[in-house]
Amino acid sequence: MLGVPSGELAERHTPLEDLWGRAADEARGRIAEVASPTEQLRLFESILLARIPRLRGLHPAIADALALRPGPKVARSHHEETPR
Repeated sequence: MLGVPSGELAERHTPLEDLWGRAADEARGRIAEVASPTEQLRLFESILLARIPRLRGLHPAIADALALRPGPKVARSHHEETPR
């Protein structure tokens, strides 16, 4: 989401522009156009969610651990089907 390991950001102030470049200014501009603080927060959340990388599959160890729990099963990757 931020583009750098979290350890590099610990205990220091880093301007968002240093991490996101022009996208930070674009996000700030979009948020400034919304009048309601509630809507500003919703928009900011959607901007953050859009920056989260999409998962393409599970690590095999995670899939194995999930397979041991009761309930619906989870596919190991986007190519595999969930066992029935």
